[in-house]
Amino acid sequence: MVLVALALTVVFWVIPKIDYLWLNAAELSLLKSHGWNSILPNTPLIYWSILGLWIVISIGLLKRVKYFRAIYVASLIATCIANVLWGYVVLSPLEAGIVNLLGMFDGAILALAFFTSVSNSFEINPNNAIHADGHSHGV
Repeated sequence: MVLVALALTVVFWVIPKIDYLWLNAAELSLLKSHGWNSILPNTPLIYWSILGLWIVISIGLLKRVKYFRAIYVASLIATCIANVLWGYVVLSPLEAGIVNLLGMFDGAILALAFFTSVSNSFEINPNNAIHADGHSHGV
């Protein structure tokens, strides 16, 4: 589940860089309104760093490192706050669909990581997260 969410996140991050391949000029013009009236800057460094952070968090969740659950929750909360400060959000239908899917995956990952037997497999030491069968089982 974490891997699917990570793949969707990467696709979501890349789409704005390649959507000119299938969107018409009017649609691209509309998407340029994304971020209008923003309080926070969104430079390429910030943009790609956030993706890097999600990748690191996903790896921590896959390895079932205990503190990555808290980092995951904090990142979801920070994203909610940042969305208010990043101004208007304009998404293509494809991007909106991916955002909806990611929201469902986030909820499922949170539920599994905190409220099921999977929560007991999170360890403080990532080396302990390898199970008796020799595999690290992702959430």
